[in-house]
Amino acid sequence: MTDVLVAGAIPSPNIWDHPDLYETENLGVDRAGVLEAAMREIQDWAGLDVLDVGRGPGFHLSRLARPARVSTRSG
Repeated sequence: MTDVLVAGAIPSPNIWDHPDLYETENLGVDRAGVLEAAMREIQDWAGLDVLDVGRGPGFHLSRLARPARVSTRSG
């Protein structure tokens, strides 16, 4: 993935250049779910609508989809 769909977009090297490593990186970053717990402390998204705007495979959607209604938009 080397194309830029939006002027000024800055590619994220892990997903654009190495998509095969993307999920492995995500799994290794926060196995205990500390980041998601901190996000929920700021704003619980249970019952809310969450829009995932991105070019990835939707790694985080399965975690968001449990308590929220999720929509996706990909380039």
